[in-house]
Amino acid sequence: AFLPRGGHFGFFGEHTVGPDEEEVVLCESEFDAMMIHQFTDLPAMALPHGSQSLPPVLLQRLERFKKIYLWLRNDAPSQEQAKSFARKIGISRCWNVRTCLSGETSATGGGGTKKFP
Repeated sequence: AFLPRGGHFGFFGEHTVGPDEEEVVLCESEFDAMMIHQFTDLPAMALPHGSQSLPPVLLQRLERFKKIYLWLRNDAPSQEQAKSFARKIGISRCWNVRTCLSGETSATGGGGTKKFP
C-alpha cells in the first residue's frame, strides 16, 4: 500500500474542528481552508492531494458530519472530482460550492451552493 512519506494521510485543519461540529468544508489547499474558515466561520479542512484524490482511509473521519461542503475550483475536472467525492462520502450529505468568477453571477451558473443531483 502506498503511504505518504510521513506514514499517514490526514486533512489539513482537522485538529481545529470541534468535536460537536456537524458541518465541514472540504477544499483543495491549506490556504483555501484558512480563508474559508476566516470568511465563513465554518470549519474547513484541506484534502491531502488537492482535488486529485480522497484516500479511502480518510472516509471514516467524515462520518460524524451531517453536512459536507465540497469547495473545489470551478474548472470541469475539479467539478467532476467533486461529484466523485460526493458519491464516495454519501451524496445526500454533500453540497457543492462554486465561487463566482469575474463577470459571472449565480444566475448564469457562476457561484452558489447546491446539493448534488
